[in-house]
Amino acid sequence: MAKRELYHLSRGRQEAENPQDQLDRLSLPEPNSGCWIWLGKIGVNGYADMSYRVGPQKRVTRRAFKVAWEIANATECPQYEAPYFWEIDHLCHQRWCVNPDHLELVTHQVNIQRRKPFDNRRYGGLCKNGHVLPPKEQRSTNGSCKICTQIRTREWRKKNRAKLREYERRRR
Repeated sequence: MAKRELYHLSRGRQEAENPQDQLDRLSLPEPNSGCWIWLGKIGVNGYADMSYRVGPQKRVTRRAFKVAWEIANATECPQYEAPYFWEIDHLCHQRWCVNPDHLELVTHQVNIQRRKPFDNRRYGGLCKNGHVLPPKEQRSTNGSCKICTQIRTREWRKKNRAKLREYERRRR
């Protein structure tokens, strides 16, 4: 990234912050795990987001771990190179970690295979609504809780009862 430049914005002249400086300022090394905790914005999916100026009045919002990986490797992160889709995998399984040593460029297939099992991911053997998960072989193909699936199905049928009746009438 180029040297800092002064840009004229509506509030006056402000210094454009170098993404490397922002990474240094908003990440905190955690001594036990080696992760760099992101102190900035955390997006909806739990990934670290950062925003920086790239022109006089233009801001870019990107995933902080991608920026950290690109700075550490001095190259842009490829998205698609036939026949693979490339992704950056968190080896530590922490979405908010921006430590370049914990990031690796892998194919989508490898990233999916490295996922933590559903049981250990976030809720320790419970679904997100607190129901105890049955063994893997008794779950549905997406690994969801049977109770939650039944509740969702019941609610969907209640909401779409008229459409279901109309469908059944047409089938006869």
